[in-house]
Amino acid sequence: MVKEVPDSVLSNYYIYFGSGRDYARLFPVQANLIKSNFGLFRIYWNGQQLTWGHMYVDVFRVTTMEQLHLLREELSQSLGLPKDSYQFPGSIFQQSCATKTTDFMEIDKDLIPLLYHPRMLTNLNRSQVEHELEKILLAEK
Repeated sequence: MVKEVPDSVLSNYYIYFGSGRDYARLFPVQANLIKSNFGLFRIYWNGQQLTWGHMYVDVFRVTTMEQLHLLREELSQSLGLPKDSYQFPGSIFQQSCATKTTDFMEIDKDLIPLLYHPRMLTNLNRSQVEHELEKILLAEK
């Protein structure tokens, strides 16, 4: 469950808007990545759920529209689908830096609910995921 908390001490996920240099001071493990990234995230899992994480959006090196794109992309990816793809131009999960979409495509809207479907477990291999997806999709027909 995602919820906003009144005090950052209670938080297990931080969203940082600012410079890469300042973000790297807070999260040194990301220091080698900020030069070539205007937005990025790091998440930690216990095998079943997200336990802690942080993300950043550079507000100095990109336009406002690019900031909106990066916020949606990095947050969406950090909550379950961290890998980029070249397969679907315009998707929030697109690898290309040319993609600046600030909306989810239909395929994104179809994919995200499947990721969080109660029957979709964590730590599955590709074959297991395909099997579960088939059962989920057949049950919804």
